[in-house]
Amino acid sequence: MQSDGRNEPKVNYNTEFIDLQTVADYYDIDGETVKNWIRENQISGKQLKSGEYLVSKEEFEYLKKKRDQDDTQKDIHELLGDDYSDDWEVEFEE
Repeated sequence: MQSDGRNEPKVNYNTEFIDLQTVADYYDIDGETVKNWIRENQISGKQLKSGEYLVSKEEFEYLKKKRDQDDTQKDIHELLGDDYSDDWEVEFEE
């Protein structure tokens, strides 16, 4: 049976990748967390035969841009005014 290509995933052979440590450093997390994100398909990446993990540069740049545009802290500060503090500690009752 010959495929017409409509249901096949598109492969971009021009995808650039960056090393996982760059992503880990940006988010201030360890490399294992980034590996788990790749394994769980939370971020696009791949594992090389050498065992090294790489992350899609395009997706990483997109995520950085979205994070940089996040105005949540600014919006909360405007809402709360002088009551705003960026070092709040949350206490839970037992």
